[in-house]
Amino acid sequence: VTDSSVESINDISFIGSSKGIAVTKNGHILITNDGVNWTKYNVSQYSNHLVAAAWSSTTNGYVVGDKGILLKTTDGGITWNMLSIPGVNADLTKILFKSSNDGFAIGKDGVLAITEDGGATWDVITGQIPSNVTLTDIHFYGQQVGYLASSTGEIYKTTDGGATWFHLDVASGRTILSTYFVNMNTGFTTGNNAVVKKTRDGGLTWELVVPADAANAHGSLRLHANIPTMPENGVG
Repeated sequence: VTDSSVESINDISFIGSSKGIAVTKNGHILITNDGVNWTKYNVSQYSNHLVAAAWSSTTNGYVVGDKGILLKTTDGGITWNMLSIPGVNADLTKILFKSSNDGFAIGKDGVLAITEDGGATWDVITGQIPSNVTLTDIHFYGQQVGYLASSTGEIYKTTDGGATWFHLDVASGRTILSTYFVNMNTGFTTGNNAVVKKTRDGGLTWELVVPADAANAHGSLRLHANIPTMPENGVG
């Protein structure tokens, strides 16, 4: 990627130390096989606003964006095909695969969809996330315990691999942009106005690490800890 082609990158994800993908709001996907040189692919025929990306293996990757757009590659990012989540037209904000086949797509209107076959089919979970919530991030520590962040400043947790989710009281009141756990008990959330919160007990209680009135805290913070948390065979 040269200076003349610089554009706004919405998300970046690596599998292993060198295989990376980045997506832009202009409908471009950037792929690297060595972590240095990047090749741009134009998929604007599908969407002009790509939001997030994830790998499930070194060849299989996924991209989500506005209006329910979901794309998949099976050749390491060279070609892309559209997938469909039944009944979902809301903007998608994040995609995550915790194994080569088991994945999640989240977004506006409380959208939470699960696949167990590499994206071929999707089940939309209903009745657990309010429809007025935009889900902003998803993180799993292991195969069973996962967390969802939201625009309403709330966290949702699963302990059964994503089948059921329950609400955790973070008392944030601000949009949570990302969440990440370093072990079963210790985790962090970040969000608007540079607020950072920490839990030491798996999300039952939270403490303020960086206050909202911190000096020069006028922007937002996101955790980018997915490089490279999944081994190269795609199974974590």
